[in-house]
Amino acid sequence: MARDRVVPMNPDVARSYNWLISFLDTREWESRKSRIETYLNNVLDAKVTRENATDLKPVAIYDDKIAWYLYLAETYLYHPNKYEPIQGARVVPIFKRIGIDLDIIQSITGINTRVRDLLFPNKINADSGLFELLAALLWARNGWKVNFIKEDPTRKTPDFKAILKDEEWYIECKRLAKSLQYSLREREKWLSMWRPLAVPCLFNPWSRNKILGWVHYLKKLEE
Repeated sequence: MARDRVVPMNPDVARSYNWLISFLDTREWESRKSRIETYLNNVLDAKVTRENATDLKPVAIYDDKIAWYLYLAETYLYHPNKYEPIQGARVVPIFKRIGIDLDIIQSITGINTRVRDLLFPNKINADSGLFELLAALLWARNGWKVNFIKEDPTRKTPDFKAILKDEEWYIECKRLAKSLQYSLREREKWLSMWRPLAVPCLFNPWSRNKILGWVHYLKKLEE
């Protein structure tokens, strides 16, 4: 189904999605999207053995986050049967915010270079890159002239400069990022504790009821 023949359910999200995707040629986007869908198919396909059924992987992409976010926006708009709502719940509002004020954000000096950096060399750090865009947008919405500052690998530079009349501020964005590696280790620990119980629960109703009753009993004791 061609995107240009579909009326998007959220025009603001569609505006930001179409703007960001315009920085990628069709072949590049299709290649990155194909890698995402191949991974998701492997994760979500029915497993043929009990061992494989308990070897769970996250329904998320970490090595190309910005492509993953674009994929979530695209499926939200045009392929709701593929949309992952838990992941998309924190991504779609960002696209909507950008889409609402797209004219303002496009007027920021240096925005095109910053978006290209977000889509290519900084594709893993999509959260930080989008946070910088939103921070710059906030200053611009409040009447400041905003200029993104080109990154210099030889020295530390602010993210952008904001000017209003005689005032001039240099802004460095710092976003508190979640510890991905810690989260993954915590998840693996939980899975290692769950695996011995997973097979009986999945394939033996009597064992499942017994285990759940035992957990409920322990919960009652703790209370």
